[in-house]
Amino acid sequence: MAAAILANSDSLSVAAESKVSTNSFSLNIDNNSRMLKSPDTEERNIFEFADDVVKMATLKLWVNTGKTDDFVKEALGIEKQLTGAALKNHPKFKILDEFLEMLDAKKVAAWLNKDTPTAEVWVTLGLDKLTKEQLKESDGLRTYIRYATKLDDEIWNHRRASFEPEISSAAELAVKVQIWAKADRPSWYVFEMMGKNAMPGNPNREYYKIFQKLVAKRQHAKKLRLRQS
Repeated sequence: MAAAILANSDSLSVAAESKVSTNSFSLNIDNNSRMLKSPDTEERNIFEFADDVVKMATLKLWVNTGKTDDFVKEALGIEKQLTGAALKNHPKFKILDEFLEMLDAKKVAAWLNKDTPTAEVWVTLGLDKLTKEQLKESDGLRTYIRYATKLDDEIWNHRRASFEPEISSAAELAVKVQIWAKADRPSWYVFEMMGKNAMPGNPNREYYKIFQKLVAKRQHAKKLRLRQS
Protein backbone atom coordinates (compact mmCIF):
# COMPACT_ATOMS: atom_id res chain seq x y z
CA MET A 1 0.00 0.00 0.00
CA ALA A 2 2.71 2.39 1.02
CA ALA A 3 4.55 1.97 -2.26
CA ALA A 4 1.86 3.98 -3.97
CA ILE A 5 2.24 6.96 -1.65
CA LEU A 6 4.42 8.80 -4.13
CA ALA A 7 3.93 7.42 -7.62
CA ASN A 8 7.36 8.43 -8.90
CA SER A 9 10.46 10.24 -7.79
CA ASP A 10 9.38 13.49 -9.44
CA SER A 11 6.53 13.76 -6.96
CA LEU A 12 9.08 14.32 -4.24
CA SER A 13 9.97 17.70 -5.65
CA VAL A 14 6.29 18.57 -5.92
CA ALA A 15 5.72 17.55 -2.33
CA ALA A 16 8.55 19.77 -1.17
CA GLU A 17 7.62 22.87 -3.18
CA SER A 18 5.19 24.36 -0.69
CA LYS A 19 4.99 23.82 3.03
CA VAL A 20 1.38 24.97 3.21
CA SER A 21 -1.26 22.30 3.00
CA THR A 22 -4.57 23.41 1.54
CA ASN A 23 -6.43 21.24 3.99
CA SER A 24 -4.77 21.82 7.33
CA PHE A 25 -2.35 23.95 9.26
CA SER A 26 -1.58 21.50 12.04
CA LEU A 27 2.12 22.28 12.20
CA ASN A 28 2.28 22.14 16.00
CA ILE A 29 4.74 19.27 15.78
CA ASP A 30 5.87 19.32 19.39
CA ASN A 31 2.26 19.19 20.61
CA ASN A 32 2.68 22.44 22.49
CA SER A 33 -0.57 24.17 23.35
CA ARG A 34 -1.39 27.03 21.03
CA MET A 35 -0.75 30.49 22.39
CA LEU A 36 -3.92 32.12 23.67
CA LYS A 37 -2.72 35.68 23.25
CA SER A 38 -4.07 37.24 20.07
CA PRO A 39 -1.99 39.55 17.87
CA ASP A 40 -2.49 43.17 18.78
CA THR A 41 -3.40 45.87 16.28
CA GLU A 42 0.24 46.83 15.75
CA GLU A 43 1.16 43.29 14.72
CA ARG A 44 -1.85 43.07 12.41
CA ASN A 45 -0.92 46.27 10.62
CA ILE A 46 2.84 45.79 10.40
CA PHE A 47 2.66 44.22 6.95
CA GLU A 48 0.48 46.92 5.48
CA PHE A 49 3.30 49.44 5.06
CA ALA A 50 6.49 47.65 6.07
CA ASP A 51 9.29 47.05 3.60
CA ASP A 52 10.79 43.62 2.94
CA VAL A 53 13.46 43.99 5.63
CA VAL A 54 10.90 44.68 8.34
CA LYS A 55 8.67 41.88 7.10
CA MET A 56 11.50 39.38 7.22
CA ALA A 57 12.56 40.54 10.69
CA THR A 58 9.00 40.13 11.93
CA LEU A 59 8.72 36.63 10.48
CA LYS A 60 12.01 35.64 12.12
CA LEU A 61 10.80 37.07 15.42
CA TRP A 62 7.59 35.04 15.20
CA VAL A 63 9.53 31.86 14.43
CA ASN A 64 12.06 32.38 17.22
CA THR A 65 9.41 33.22 19.81
CA GLY A 66 7.35 30.13 19.06
CA LYS A 67 4.36 31.76 17.40
CA THR A 68 1.95 29.26 15.87
CA ASP A 69 0.47 29.19 12.39
CA ASP A 70 -2.93 30.14 13.82
CA PHE A 71 -1.39 33.17 15.52
CA VAL A 72 0.23 34.26 12.25
CA LYS A 73 -2.97 33.74 10.28
CA GLU A 74 -4.83 35.96 12.71
CA ALA A 75 -2.07 38.57 12.58
CA LEU A 76 -2.30 38.59 8.80
CA GLY A 77 -6.07 38.78 8.82
CA ILE A 78 -6.50 35.34 7.24
CA GLU A 79 -9.63 33.50 8.27
CA LYS A 80 -8.71 30.20 9.95
CA GLN A 81 -11.32 28.26 8.01
CA LEU A 82 -9.88 29.19 4.61
CA THR A 83 -8.56 26.22 2.61
CA GLY A 84 -7.71 25.30 -0.94
CA ALA A 85 -7.87 27.94 -3.64
CA ALA A 86 -9.52 30.44 -1.31
CA LEU A 87 -6.49 30.30 0.98
CA LYS A 88 -3.94 30.50 -1.83
CA ASN A 89 -5.74 33.45 -3.37
CA HIS A 90 -5.61 35.45 -0.15
CA PRO A 91 -3.31 38.49 -0.61
CA LYS A 92 -1.32 37.54 2.52
CA PHE A 93 -0.91 33.87 1.63
CA LYS A 94 2.67 34.36 0.46
CA ILE A 95 3.66 35.81 3.83
CA LEU A 96 2.07 32.89 5.65
CA ASP A 97 3.89 30.48 3.35
CA GLU A 98 7.20 32.20 4.08
CA PHE A 99 6.59 31.91 7.82
CA LEU A 100 5.86 28.20 7.57
CA GLU A 101 8.94 27.65 5.41
CA MET A 102 11.09 29.39 8.01
CA LEU A 103 9.48 27.42 10.82
CA ASP A 104 10.07 24.21 8.90
CA ALA A 105 13.71 25.07 8.21
CA LYS A 106 14.33 25.73 11.91
CA LYS A 107 12.97 22.32 12.88
CA VAL A 108 14.99 20.55 10.19
CA ALA A 109 18.18 22.33 11.28
CA ALA A 110 17.62 21.29 14.90
CA TRP A 111 17.14 17.65 13.90
CA LEU A 112 20.25 17.74 11.71
CA ASN A 113 22.29 19.19 14.55
CA LYS A 114 21.40 16.15 16.67
CA ASP A 115 21.61 13.57 13.86
CA THR A 116 18.05 12.61 14.69
CA PRO A 117 17.12 9.25 13.10
CA THR A 118 14.62 9.63 10.28
CA ALA A 119 12.40 7.01 11.91
CA GLU A 120 12.16 9.24 14.98
CA VAL A 121 11.27 12.26 12.86
CA TRP A 122 8.65 10.18 11.05
CA VAL A 123 6.94 9.44 14.37
CA THR A 124 7.45 12.97 15.73
CA LEU A 125 5.58 14.34 12.72
CA GLY A 126 2.76 11.88 13.33
CA LEU A 127 3.19 10.27 9.92
CA ASP A 128 2.94 6.79 11.43
CA LYS A 129 -0.71 7.47 12.26
CA LEU A 130 -1.82 8.65 8.81
CA THR A 131 -3.54 6.74 6.05
CA LYS A 132 -2.03 6.64 2.58
CA GLU A 133 -4.32 9.41 1.34
CA GLN A 134 -3.69 11.57 4.40
CA LEU A 135 0.05 11.07 4.03
CA LYS A 136 0.10 12.35 0.47
CA GLU A 137 -1.50 15.64 1.56
CA SER A 138 0.39 16.00 4.82
CA ASP A 139 2.55 19.01 5.64
CA GLY A 140 4.52 16.58 7.79
CA LEU A 141 5.50 14.52 4.76
CA ARG A 142 6.99 17.59 3.12
CA THR A 143 8.96 18.28 6.28
CA TYR A 144 10.12 14.67 6.46
CA ILE A 145 11.27 14.68 2.83
CA ARG A 146 13.26 17.85 3.41
CA TYR A 147 14.95 16.44 6.51
CA ALA A 148 15.58 12.93 5.16
CA THR A 149 17.08 14.39 1.99
CA LYS A 150 19.43 16.71 3.90
CA LEU A 151 20.50 13.98 6.31
CA ASP A 152 21.14 11.58 3.45
CA ASP A 153 23.27 14.21 1.71
CA GLU A 154 25.31 14.57 4.90
CA ILE A 155 25.85 10.82 5.13
CA TRP A 156 26.70 10.44 1.45
CA ASN A 157 28.93 13.49 1.05
CA HIS A 158 30.93 12.88 4.22
CA ARG A 159 31.06 9.07 3.99
CA ARG A 160 29.94 8.69 7.55
CA ALA A 161 30.92 5.08 8.14
CA SER A 162 29.78 5.31 11.75
CA PHE A 163 26.18 5.75 10.65
CA GLU A 164 24.01 2.83 11.74
CA PRO A 165 21.11 1.86 9.47
CA GLU A 166 17.75 1.74 11.20
CA ILE A 167 14.64 -0.38 11.03
CA SER A 168 12.12 1.71 9.15
CA SER A 169 8.42 1.18 8.66
CA ALA A 170 7.15 0.07 5.27
CA ALA A 171 5.49 3.44 4.70
CA GLU A 172 8.69 5.32 5.49
CA LEU A 173 10.75 3.09 3.22
CA ALA A 174 8.30 3.75 0.39
CA VAL A 175 9.29 7.40 0.64
CA LYS A 176 13.00 6.88 1.33
CA VAL A 177 13.64 4.69 -1.72
CA GLN A 178 12.35 7.51 -3.90
CA ILE A 179 14.62 10.01 -2.16
CA TRP A 180 17.57 7.71 -2.86
CA ALA A 181 16.53 7.14 -6.47
CA LYS A 182 16.12 10.86 -7.09
CA ALA A 183 19.60 11.45 -5.64
CA ASP A 184 21.08 8.73 -7.93
CA ARG A 185 22.45 6.73 -5.03
CA PRO A 186 24.15 3.45 -6.00
CA SER A 187 22.57 0.12 -5.10
CA TRP A 188 25.32 -0.83 -2.66
CA TYR A 189 24.73 2.37 -0.70
CA VAL A 190 20.98 1.86 -0.47
CA PHE A 191 21.53 -1.76 0.55
CA GLU A 192 23.72 -0.59 3.43
CA MET A 193 21.33 2.19 4.41
CA MET A 194 18.38 -0.19 4.51
CA GLY A 195 20.30 -2.62 6.72
CA LYS A 196 18.22 -5.63 7.72
CA ASN A 197 15.32 -4.29 5.68
CA ALA A 198 17.17 -5.21 2.48
CA MET A 199 18.12 -8.73 3.52
CA PRO A 200 16.53 -11.72 1.74
CA GLY A 201 13.53 -12.97 3.66
CA ASN A 202 12.72 -9.59 5.18
CA PRO A 203 9.24 -8.40 4.12
CA ASN A 204 10.65 -4.91 3.52
CA ARG A 205 13.14 -6.19 0.94
CA GLU A 206 10.53 -5.38 -1.71
CA TYR A 207 11.42 -1.70 -1.26
CA TYR A 208 15.01 -2.41 -2.23
CA LYS A 209 13.66 -3.95 -5.43
CA ILE A 210 11.40 -0.93 -5.93
CA PHE A 211 14.46 1.30 -5.61
CA GLN A 212 16.24 -0.69 -8.32
CA LYS A 213 13.22 -0.35 -10.61
CA LEU A 214 13.07 3.39 -9.99
CA VAL A 215 16.76 3.73 -10.87
CA ALA A 216 16.30 1.72 -14.06
CA LYS A 217 13.35 3.90 -15.01
CA ARG A 218 15.32 7.10 -14.44
CA GLN A 219 18.28 5.79 -16.42
CA HIS A 220 16.01 4.83 -19.31
CA ALA A 221 14.42 8.28 -19.30
CA LYS A 222 17.87 9.89 -19.25
CA LYS A 223 18.97 7.88 -22.29
CA LEU A 224 15.85 8.92 -24.17
CA ARG A 225 16.53 12.58 -23.43
CA LEU A 226 20.11 12.24 -24.67
CA ARG A 227 18.93 10.66 -27.91
CA GLN A 228 16.44 13.45 -28.46
CA SER A 229 18.95 16.22 -27.78
